[in-house]
Amino acid sequence: MSAKEFDVSTKQFDAPAKQYITSATLLLASNKQSGESTP
Repeated sequence: MSAKEFDVSTKQFDAPAKQYITSATLLLASNKQSGESTP
């Protein structure tokens, strides 16, 4: 596999991965906030 092909395949997976990481981070943050607000 050439470097160019590798770059293209990496970009194809890059966006979904970032989206997943972002949503997971937001989910953890909201869980933490709700946990702290609960007495």
